[in-house]
Amino acid sequence: MKQWFRELFRQSRSTKASSKGRLKRSKLLLEALEARLAPSATQFDLYDTGVDNTGAALPDAAVDPHYTLVPPSVVTGPAYVVSDAAVSAIGWIPNSATSKWISPDPTGGGNAPFGTLSYHSTFDLGGLDPTTTTITLTGRVAADDFATLAVNNFVVAISPIGGFTSYTPFSSSVNFVPGINDIEFDTANSGGPGGGRIDGLALSVSGDITYNGTGLDDVLVINAATSNSGTYQVTTNGVPGPVIPFSNATSFTFNGMDGNDRMQINNPTGSLFAPTGGIAFNGGNDFDTLENLGGSADSGTYTPNGNLPANSGTLTHTLGALTQTIDFTGLSPTSDTVVEPTFTINATNGDDLITIQDGPIVAGTQTLTANSDNATSRASTSATRSPSTSMPSPVRMASASISRPTPTR
Repeated sequence: MKQWFRELFRQSRSTKASSKGRLKRSKLLLEALEARLAPSATQFDLYDTGVDNTGAALPDAAVDPHYTLVPPSVVTGPAYVVSDAAVSAIGWIPNSATSKWISPDPTGGGNAPFGTLSYHSTFDLGGLDPTTTTITLTGRVAADDFATLAVNNFVVAISPIGGFTSYTPFSSSVNFVPGINDIEFDTANSGGPGGGRIDGLALSVSGDITYNGTGLDDVLVINAATSNSGTYQVTTNGVPGPVIPFSNATSFTFNGMDGNDRMQINNPTGSLFAPTGGIAFNGGNDFDTLENLGGSADSGTYTPNGNLPANSGTLTHTLGALTQTIDFTGLSPTSDTVVEPTFTINATNGDDLITIQDGPIVAGTQTLTANSDNATSRASTSATRSPSTSMPSPVRMASASISRPTPTR
């Protein structure tokens, strides 16, 4: 890649002057287009160039807190925001509310030395598991003279020679790692002004979504908009993380690990969060709880796991063609307030003692609690009484039945 980069660097000297002149004629059109864009989001600590921690544009000559010049850059240290006046005079794509040009020039004039300039940044996937989750990074880049954008040393975008007159868009779904990921934005300058610009950086989340908790107290809240889309937010030891949108989820798994963890599902009004591959909550150690709240269904079923591990089972709701399946392990109480006319509690092949009694009020709804106790499976569920229910989680229902499988001999 370095040899290719040097060849482009050589070619850029002869094309730079003519390319700059072409931007002058379209400057007003570009300014109008850029003005309609809102500041970029900051999920995953992912930032465009030239913005602060909220995604708002920084003032002229300010230090960019997210991008730093690092080796093999010909200069190292802070990157500075190029002023609106300098950008206009040079003929670059105008600065906007979403992003600004950066360069090594502390005066904001956009001056840069001859050679390669390497800007480094990072973003954090948190507990999101990229080995199962489909993660897509999108955005667009521009540079004077040209540039490559790499994630964890894998090139995802190339801004060509003269690439300061228009953006180069990109999209990539490969080479992510758990936790901290590296961004390297290498630009090259063949003389005169030199800078780089990244705009519209965003990560989308879909597919088999898996989130791994910490050793602390984690609360994962899903606010579902449809059967397979919505947002999730993780709060750790009382400190809330960013709200992360997701779409086209085929499954959703939360591995709580250590700590007192909770998974809360807020179903869509009158419907269910029901990815086709199901929902799973593996509580881990300590005191872990599940809350499946709101929504409605035609019927529901709770089936305890007759085998180890204890405190595990499956909660199912059906609504027309939708089926919500929640498998859980290592939990204490499970609360379910889905509104449905019937709810069935399945016993195991063992000696079960199932006790149904008034339970707690969950999300403003009086529940019933069904406790199942045998040698291998223990679960506590609350079901709202007519018209609601609760089991190892509370479930709304107008009537409940207990079914027992025929013992095998």
